[in-house]
Amino acid sequence: MEGYTDAQPFDHASGAKTSRPELDKALAPTIRAGDQLVITRMDRLGRSVLHLVILGAALSERDVGLRVLE
Repeated sequence: MEGYTDAQPFDHASGAKTSRPELDKALAPTIRAGDQLVITRMDRLGRSVLHLVILGAALSERDVGLRVLE
């Protein structure tokens, strides 16, 4: 992921999978306020619209940005 420092690509699995350990790691407490989660497409992050809203709210509460490349 060009142009991003400390970029750590993860989770090449389907968004429909129940267990997503790489996503869990990316959202772990180690991601800090002011950090930014960069994803290729919105459908890679959430399993449903509700799931996307919940994840977005959780990131916002932690002051973590979300950038979608496509």
